[in-house]
Amino acid sequence: MLLLSKTSVEGVAQAIELARKMDPAALPNETLLLSILAEHLAVDGRYDRAEALIRRALELEPKNAARYKTLGWVLLGQGRQDEAKEAFKQVHALTGITTGEQARGACPDPCTAGYFLDMVSQDRFVDRWQGIMNLGSRLDPWPWFFIGIRMELEGRIDEARTAYRECEKLGRMPNAHHTAHWGAYRLGKLGRNENVAVSRGPVFAGSD
Repeated sequence: MLLLSKTSVEGVAQAIELARKMDPAALPNETLLLSILAEHLAVDGRYDRAEALIRRALELEPKNAARYKTLGWVLLGQGRQDEAKEAFKQVHALTGITTGEQARGACPDPCTAGYFLDMVSQDRFVDRWQGIMNLGSRLDPWPWFFIGIRMELEGRIDEARTAYRECEKLGRMPNAHHTAHWGAYRLGKLGRNENVAVSRGPVFAGSD
């Protein structure tokens, strides 16, 4: 499934369709598979289903910081900010992050968690833009994707489109990271034209 996402935005759509059709009860207790499925459902805005899968992964692997990052993302998507805040704090607890300086210089998961903590708390743990951009160069789609997610969740749709366009451009490069195609997929869901009205509130959702 992740291999599909690495190919193109069409591959992302195919992977999401596979995730939608899978029966959760029939899935094996494999944490990586459960997490990948949860992330693809989250990319499509299907947060309720994503939450069930990522919580199952955490039951099997409770010390995995990346899983808590995904849990925080899906909780934010449901508007459950206090619970999301605790999930993101758990990322930092598991990775030994105690300051914004450490988060800015950390690997992607704790830095992303800090970026979203800035959204849901008054701590200003990681600056809105600067911190997450330190995940890599401006040629790295990972930060652009999560900037887009945050902007979209805050209802700042034009800014979300801008970030997702960066993903789309980076997706044309050889061996692009799968988040480039995730961003292009979200851009397609929003509509590429700023004049296209978006009826959603600050929390977006998938459509059946």
